[in-house]
Amino acid sequence: MSSFKPWSTLKNAYSFSGRVARAEFWTRAISLFASLVLISLLGSDLKEVLSFLKINLTEILFNILENVLIAATLAIIISILSFKVRRMHDLGLSGWIAVILTILPFITIYFPIVSVVIVVIDILLLLWPGNKGSNKYG
Repeated sequence: MSSFKPWSTLKNAYSFSGRVARAEFWTRAISLFASLVLISLLGSDLKEVLSFLKINLTEILFNILENVLIAATLAIIISILSFKVRRMHDLGLSGWIAVILTILPFITIYFPIVSVVIVVIDILLLLWPGNKGSNKYG
């Protein structure tokens, strides 16, 4: 695999084809997760944050800002999923494994042990070294 190239990473943020190495995946995943946490914190107490900053928005502007935060959250989640799919491709696995391992913990939320096991399996796969040389995904 080639070395980490930030501009290439940004250009391919929503690509579900090809491969991504561990270093690139974790660098991007951590930055995206931090962005997601920041947006969540802003969105959860948006009215309080705006009043603290002494910003008075009309209800329409407030709703627009809320929708922008929701759209940004969805964009980040899709980007993280695309990186997970390409990480599975680097292991020679189908990208559907990433999709399933991302969705299952939410489905099994009432069975915490099962959810934890699924998350651990997901993290272990994401930490596993990729295939050296090319595979059917690139």
